[in-house]
Amino acid sequence: MKNIILTLLCFGLFFSCKSREEKKEFTPEILALSVQDSSGQKTTFGDILNQNKGKKTIIEVWASWCPDCIKSFPKVAEYQKNNPDINFVFVSVDNNENAWLNGVEKHMSQHELKGSQILMPGGWGKGKGSAFTEYIELDWIPRYMLLDETGNIEIYYAKDLSDLK
Repeated sequence: MKNIILTLLCFGLFFSCKSREEKKEFTPEILALSVQDSSGQKTTFGDILNQNKGKKTIIEVWASWCPDCIKSFPKVAEYQKNNPDINFVFVSVDNNENAWLNGVEKHMSQHELKGSQILMPGGWGKGKGSAFTEYIELDWIPRYMLLDETGNIEIYYAKDLSDLK
């Protein structure tokens, strides 16, 4: 009986540990997603990434209502100061445009963060994520991704900037 319970426990643990597929690029569908920049202009996610080609780029997924995101901004500012050769794209998963713009103004401006600011359509939530959040298997914010100079994904999953080294 003890062996059966142990076997069932191991079996359950094995199947409960879902492995994350390490994606190396964004699909054409994700690149074609319409996004809004902080000036109100509509563009595509692919156009934003193309503007950053030629340099390594960090994507930070965040939201104005996320306390961990706001707490991370001083570290992001320090990282940017120490790594001026790396571009940033800040992807908000806010459901409310005004909350996002207020968050950019209040928190990002306070720390003088540099980079593209975009609002990704569809927001984020359990079982109701956008195409983008579903594609990157978003389970926590802030979330970081590192792109190489050509726009390919070099590091797919990081919960902290220190994981990008």
